[in-house]
Amino acid sequence: MTPLIRVDHLLARSAVEQPAKEAVLDKRGSLTYGGLDALASRFARYLQSRSIGEGDRIALLLPNCIEFVAAFFAISRAGAVLVPLNPGYTDPEFGHALEDSGARMVIGRARLTERIEAMREDLLKLDHVLAIEDGQSMPFDSPPLDEPLEILGAPVLGVAFSVDAPNAFLAVRLNDMAPDGTSSQVTY
Repeated sequence: MTPLIRVDHLLARSAVEQPAKEAVLDKRGSLTYGGLDALASRFARYLQSRSIGEGDRIALLLPNCIEFVAAFFAISRAGAVLVPLNPGYTDPEFGHALEDSGARMVIGRARLTERIEAMREDLLKLDHVLAIEDGQSMPFDSPPLDEPLEILGAPVLGVAFSVDAPNAFLAVRLNDMAPDGTSSQVTY
């Protein structure tokens, strides 16, 4: 049986093996594997600074964008559990999904997080609501690259961040990331 490998470890490996290769793009630009890994590390550090860690649930209400992909990897890197939510949910559906999942944090676009804030007093486990807008920088400071990020007790260093020319869609390429050396590609 093939051993299980966390998805953020696959990203870290790709960032080391092919840091300059394009990994993700959306209508605003693209990131290399090195850039995506660095962004995910900074985002994971931000989550950990909010006491998000092993087993905590984080609801994600983002469209197809670089921030969604970075949050996906950061949530894994912080040891938390992703709870993807449909932005088309009604308020009662949001409330039920958030309460049922036990989400401690919601990350989404402001128009959606405003709706969550309005029902927050009924969501007993929800501690944090984070709004991210298109074109806005992520809500955390970039740590020095020589300052290690603790991931489940192991120090990990970030790598350089880069942005390429704008494109009209989002694509995530998971090439050369399979642990057995095979290639796969997933496009959203």
